[in-house]
Amino acid sequence: MLLPQLAELLSGQKIAAIILDPTYKVMTKSESAQGEVAALMNSIERLGMATGAAVIFGSHFSKGNQAGKESIDRISGSGVFARDPDAILTMTRHEEDNVFVFEPILRNCPPIDPFCVEWTWPLMRLAQGMDPTALKQLGGQSKKRVAMGDAIQVLPISAPVLKSEWVKLGVQSGISRSQMDGLIRDILVAKHPQIAIKNDLFVRKS
Repeated sequence: MLLPQLAELLSGQKIAAIILDPTYKVMTKSESAQGEVAALMNSIERLGMATGAAVIFGSHFSKGNQAGKESIDRISGSGVFARDPDAILTMTRHEEDNVFVFEPILRNCPPIDPFCVEWTWPLMRLAQGMDPTALKQLGGQSKKRVAMGDAIQVLPISAPVLKSEWVKLGVQSGISRSQMDGLIRDILVAKHPQIAIKNDLFVRKS
């Protein structure tokens, strides 16, 4: 079997991480066979112990749209894939083209909130202003790409409005409600110099 051979070959070397992708390339039976997957997980653990490296492996989702499932339930094959690893990072399609939602599931580390990344060849980059709850639905249409400046432009100059009114103005301009919520959150975190806040009212500076 490949994994014991890898453990013997790499033992004693200074290796930070070993990546196995896809998992079925190091298996002899079905990914749905609980005993087979459990044996694979044990072999992966022994590989990590022998080399001192983090062992990272790639799995995949079952066919069809996965937005209606909990992130941990989207992984194809035996439930052992979801129960055994110390950390799981799922990547699910966002309603925006070329944007994906990363959802970390961590056993021994502090929780990390879901976040969005965008595929900009040849790298994945953080997607600012994207709502990580806006997963692509079956048959859903992609929405237009927006940025903080688009949300700021819908605010009238020197005319204070409530957040709900700001969101409504964005929706009227063609920005989705979820996108507006994410953009306003990013604007507040960035303390954008064009936006002033007083008594829960927002105003765009001239």
